[in-house]
Amino acid sequence: MKKYRIACVLAVCTLFFSACSTDSPQDGSTTQNITNTHTTTATTTQPNTTPFTPVYFTEDYFETRQFHDDATKQTIEYLFHQPLRHSNELMPLVIFLHGKGDSVTAASPGTATPIVQSLMTLENESHQYSTYTLVPSTPLAYEGNWTDSQVTAFKALLHDVIGQYNIDAERIYLSGISMGGFMTCRLVREMPSTFAAAVPLSGAENLTTPLDSYHTAFRIYHVATDPVVGVSSSRSLYRQLQNAKHPNVKYVEYPDGDHISPLYTVFYSDREEFFGWLFSQRRHNR
Repeated sequence: MKKYRIACVLAVCTLFFSACSTDSPQDGSTTQNITNTHTTTATTTQPNTTPFTPVYFTEDYFETRQFHDDATKQTIEYLFHQPLRHSNELMPLVIFLHGKGDSVTAASPGTATPIVQSLMTLENESHQYSTYTLVPSTPLAYEGNWTDSQVTAFKALLHDVIGQYNIDAERIYLSGISMGGFMTCRLVREMPSTFAAAVPLSGAENLTTPLDSYHTAFRIYHVATDPVVGVSSSRSLYRQLQNAKHPNVKYVEYPDGDHISPLYTVFYSDREEFFGWLFSQRRHNR
């Protein structure tokens, strides 16, 4: 019964946000060297090692795991997904960072739900969206805030995951909402040349130097009327990257909405365009 209810809720959300028309973004910026088209090549046979079975429940999509970092004595709980279609090919890794006070579980991914549902849908439909997915969860004891030691532990977790699995180091994608948006910028700052693309939503901060981010494509999303995190943080990051002549950055500002509405626009209404762009990004391709 629990799975049935979850499936119904996710299905209704998907249909609702796909059907709804959204306000056109007030994109007062310019898009520099952004590849917005996604080309589908001729169908080829993929070297699958196991039969493909579609998934319909987030509990089936994710495993709940723990990682303990001996250096910091921190334990990071996280959700992890392996590609639905296994093969010998290198696969991308998508990382999503939740907002404050929104620790996640496989049964309830919280603010990660739209990106998870979008990836489940696309991955069920086509092998071109086969991906590893990582959603770390901050301890509730910290009310969802990342401490410095937890950041260090997460970086150790990321290196551990990359080392264990058949992950394409040129296609590691990072996104987050609110606190996760700030954390997205922090990880780009502290792990330069690691991420092919970074997508902060409803929260961002300037980089120490934009030079460290030249190998990382940026898309920045925010609502002008955001009552929780002021839009100035995202505008400031965009100006910094633009002034540094960053070769691959786009800023989209919506005129109306609430703090989390970009999640639904990007990952539901615009998911095919967004993930087509995201999965086409490669580190060092600029």
